[in-house]
Formats: sequence, C-alpha cells, structure tokens
Amino acid sequence: MMDYFPNKVQWKNTVKSAVRRHEQSQWLQRMAVDPDFGRFKTIHCEVTTPSMIWAAANTSTGLLHKAKFIARLCTLPFKQSDMPIECSKCKKLYRDEIVHFFASCSAVSGKRSLFWDCVINEYPVTFSSWLHNLCDDDLTNTLLGKRPDIDLSGIDYLQFLCTVIKTWYTTADQYV
Repeated sequence: MMDYFPNKVQWKNTVKSAVRRHEQSQWLQRMAVDPDFGRFKTIHCEVTTPSMIWAAANTSTGLLHKAKFIARLCTLPFKQSDMPIECSKCKKLYRDEIVHFFASCSAVSGKRSLFWDCVINEYPVTFSSWLHNLCDDDLTNTLLGKRPDIDLSGIDYLQFLCTVIKTWYTTADQYV
C-alpha cells in the first residue's frame, strides 16, 4: 500500500513541475490575448528564463538599478498608432514611441552617436555593420534584449547589453 504514494522528494518535484506548467500556461495565455504585451512577447520568449536585460545587469556591479529603465521600455504598453503622433521632444512624427526613441528622435541624437561610437570601437565590424543595417523595429528589439538570430561567435552578447544599459538608462528614464 505504501508503494502507491510518492516519497517527499518525488512529491516536491511533482508539485514544482505542475506549478511550473500552470504558470507557463497562464503566461502564454495572457501574452496571446493582451495587445500591451506585443513588444515584450517578441523580445522575451520563455517564461522559465529571465530577460536578457536582467541577465546582463547581473553580470556587472551597479547595473541592476540602471537596467530597470531599459526593461521598462520593453514592458510599456505597446503604443503603435495608425495615425502619426508628434514627438513632444523633437516634433517629428512617429508611429511607435519606443522605436522612435532608439532610432530617430533628434532630441537623443547625441546619446545615439555615443552609443554607435561605442559599438564601432568595442565590437567586431561584422557585428556593428549587422546592427546598423537592421530595420528600426529589429534594432529596437535587439537593444531591448531580443537575442539576435545571427552567429555571435566572438561577441559577448551580455556585455553588449551592458553597453546598451550604460548608454541609454538616463535618457530612457527621462524620455518615457
């Protein structure tokens, strides 16, 4: 009769695995129906692993506090408009606020130049040219932690995300 009941370790594993499956199911269901998670679900594909921005911030002292400003950009409600919206900082028209922030807002052009100088000076030319040739949406998603679909041999991707955090955190905090 005792053989029918799992021991304590087996029971804990059974419960943990059932909770994990339930949480993942709930996470996927919410992501599928809530349009505010549009950008987030593109960037962060797995419930069981932390966001790449948070993983990068954990590799360097003092970055966790700064990473929250970049992570917040990823989790803001997805505001993509059919009608162009005028930027309050630079007066240009945009359809996606976060893409505009990273790719074209002239109010942050100085920060953008510093970022590109850093990328060009610290990373292989193949990576910097690949990054520069991305469309604005893909560039934004990459800067927010979406893992690139290219071979990153020779590139420490987490270190690259640390560069993103260090370069953009103060501006991200003031921008949105």
